Amino acid sequence: MEEPLKDDNLSTIMTLSISSLNYGFFNNSLSLFIKNDGETNFNWNWNNNSNSFLHLNPSSGNLNAGDSIAVNMSLDREDLLPQNYSLDTFITNDAGQSENLSIQFDHFIESKWLIEGTVIDAEYDRNNNVIVVVSENPNELRIFNPANNSIASVPLNLPPSSVSIGLDGENAVVGHNGWFSYINLSTMQLVNNFAVTANVYDIILAPNDWVYVFPKEDQWERIRCINLLNGVETQHIGNSIREQTKVKLHPSGNYIYGANNGLSPSDFEKYEISNGTAQYLYDSPYHGDFPFNGNIWISEDGNRLFAKSRRVFNSSSSQSNDITYNGELVGDGNVITLDYSSSSKRVYAIFTNGNIWDEKPSSEIRKYETDFLAFKGTIELPGFLIPDGNGGGEINKSLGYFGFFNSDGTKYYVLVKVDEGSGAQNEWAIVTIDVE
Repeated sequence: MEEPLKDDNLSTIMTLSISSLNYGFFNNSLSLFIKNDGETNFNWNWNNNSNSFLHLNPSSGNLNAGDSIAVNMSLDREDLLPQNYSLDTFITNDAGQSENLSIQFDHFIESKWLIEGTVIDAEYDRNNNVIVVVSENPNELRIFNPANNSIASVPLNLPPSSVSIGLDGENAVVGHNGWFSYINLSTMQLVNNFAVTANVYDIILAPNDWVYVFPKEDQWERIRCINLLNGVETQHIGNSIREQTKVKLHPSGNYIYGANNGLSPSDFEKYEISNGTAQYLYDSPYHGDFPFNGNIWISEDGNRLFAKSRRVFNSSSSQSNDITYNGELVGDGNVITLDYSSSSKRVYAIFTNGNIWDEKPSSEIRKYETDFLAFKGTIELPGFLIPDGNGGGEINKSLGYFGFFNSDGTKYYVLVKVDEGSGAQNEWAIVTIDVE
């Protein structure tokens, strides 16, 4: 029997039901139709272009004239990098025709440790390499171990305002309105609640078994000094301090440095605590020469004081040398959080964005070396992926509030928060950064 003659005037037309597939952040499988809109049959085939993370099922076949076939393009995200992808792939047939299919998707890897509640204050314990956090909703003191993602917690009887860890890492105190809690960090037990005649703004647990409370209100105030052995409260000796003074304990355990708020010009102060009841010693030798701006951090070796204003000052047992200008961290804005590692010889800091009326933490870490405070670049904090409910989403920036080096300076941990109203289920998280 003779083969029928092929009619060269019959058309061969291959079309796709859609020309692009957009998977967004969450879709991994989308479908389309391959159509034969012509008058002759053809064989079709998917040209993969070596994109091993894409899979088409089926990937080849035969279509009679007027027929169509549904195919599914699936996406394997397992080995992909967190970025936006845009690429082209092709469906071809044996008539020499080719149809372009554009593929777009966003890939996100959740590298943060999402945590519950609202973080109020945090400190780092380099003895045990853990982050100690006090939070609301729930009212708790929590210990986060980023090395193994473990959490231990102690319920608090009142909302917290501040936390201070002892230099040995064995105990902590948590400030409240009219009270502070004394907690054993080894057993994770609330040992005692102490009444104090102040609404606690900041607090220090010193190695002399005294606690120092800095009031939140009433303008000119006194440091409340509480002997943990008997609970007796005394008030500091010397000049008054300003409400909402932010403080840090010197690594020697003999002094507290304070940064006042609500005064112009702003200043640093020093208080001696070696005799139990604190004694106001002096403030800086400057009066408006350098801004301080209301917060303070102390280098690990105890030799430098870092101000919220990015200015750096000496710390010394000699008053003539103490709180004297030492340099500046280049950049814009104020310091939100800062830490110093002698092991890595690095200072990492997060500054503010926005104007002085609407300051927010930025989403980048700024790196400096310790000898001359030379700037060494930035690290962008990973954002929060907020789903839109339709398979897509938006990445919102992480704002860095508290940052800490671990004991050997190989890791930098940041407590970050997404902006209010983002819709995130967990607004706080812990980011782990490898120190460069």
